[in-house]
Amino acid sequence: MNQKEWDRMIGQELYDPFNVHDDSFQRVHAAQRKFNASDDLNDRQAFEELKRCFAQASDDMVLLAPVYFDHGDRIRFGRHFFANTGLTILDENYVTFGDNVFLAPHVSIYTAGHPIDAEVRNTNLEYAKPVTIGSDVWIGGNVVINPGVTIGDDVVIGSGSVVTHDIPSHVVAAGNPCRVIRPITQADADLWHCKLSEYKKSISHIIPQKQPRRNHIPEKQIIAKKINDWLNACVDESGAFFLNTIEAGRPKSRPISFHMLKDGVNYFGVGAMKEVYRQMQENPYVEICGLMGKGKLFFRYYGKAVFEQGDELAQEALAQPGYPVMKKIYTPESGNRFAVFHLEDATAEKRAMMSVLETWNL
Repeated sequence: MNQKEWDRMIGQELYDPFNVHDDSFQRVHAAQRKFNASDDLNDRQAFEELKRCFAQASDDMVLLAPVYFDHGDRIRFGRHFFANTGLTILDENYVTFGDNVFLAPHVSIYTAGHPIDAEVRNTNLEYAKPVTIGSDVWIGGNVVINPGVTIGDDVVIGSGSVVTHDIPSHVVAAGNPCRVIRPITQADADLWHCKLSEYKKSISHIIPQKQPRRNHIPEKQIIAKKINDWLNACVDESGAFFLNTIEAGRPKSRPISFHMLKDGVNYFGVGAMKEVYRQMQENPYVEICGLMGKGKLFFRYYGKAVFEQGDELAQEALAQPGYPVMKKIYTPESGNRFAVFHLEDATAEKRAMMSVLETWNL
């Protein structure tokens, strides 16, 4: 790689794209050719090969073929990303997506630009500016997003828009050039949650038919993965979630952050020498909850806590990356044991202020 040209490219200066000399272009083009020729909804191997070309790609992202990327390694996808057919990203500079981003067909995102002056442009030099798209964003069909644009959180971009300047959070925007049409308000939330409640009532009498799953993953494992994603979202939001117990008939809450998904089971842990452990022995019914979605949503997971026997899971838990302090606290020398538990006869809920958006029983 030519580091000087790379630095100029990422630094938004004029650079020679033919003199950067990294292999990302070849790698992502080979992977996307295979993906575009595959059965995109069923060929997991082709999709996983393409995902390895990205800087970040979540397990639950969905791409519908065909797609086109210039490099791939400069793109970071958040959780719950969906792109309909015809996505094009020219990622000479970084492209970053938040969580819960939906793209309609034929969205184009460009970081590359060319000089206005024809004589300079004809030297084949160009520049590149990063594009950032926040969380909870829906972008309509045939939208073009130009170099250097930042789109905030909770935004809807109307179909056919050409986005040339930054768009703030919590708005509907459209046009060429794209401009703010109106804010997204509580009235919008009330309207659509009302429609959601009506929908749930309308199908409540229907007995769901079991559908074969392409990947044949048991339903409990799918639910456990969803719970793990929600827990990660809570930790990302505020650094922790909360464990609620009952002590002498009164509720008590404390922050925790450790959780682990193993073999389709969500595990948590507390110190066996701590008061909370004694409380859970006396009354095992607990609740785990936390905020997510920029504080607009919250998560509840409640049931009967069952502690694991032996230290095998505890040792595996302490070996998890991201918990170095726990490894120092819970040592054989200290006598302070880490007690791992899971919930049985449990319910998990993703909620808004006035309604339950998703609920699962385990």
